[in-house]
Amino acid sequence: GAGSTAAIYSAGGKKDSPRSGRLQYKVREPCRFPRNCSRLRGGFVRPGEKIKIISEMHQGMVFIDGAKWHYPVPRGALLTICGGCQPVKIFL
Repeated sequence: GAGSTAAIYSAGGKKDSPRSGRLQYKVREPCRFPRNCSRLRGGFVRPGEKIKIISEMHQGMVFIDGAKWHYPVPRGALLTICGGCQPVKIFL
């Protein structure tokens, strides 16, 4: 929706059509470790693609659509992000 588009754009993301089927992600506060320099800072996940992330944070959190939905991600947890999900239908 428009709120999600504004949030990702204000974080430095790119405008994208909802019809593209891509999922845009953006790491807002990357944590760097001397031994691990992550290249996953932001981009798009196309339908059929996946990104897998293993948490190295003791008390990590993933936020979806701003602070609306958030879930704890403990150290060692595997987070899989898939592109091409079914769109959410809203009836007003």
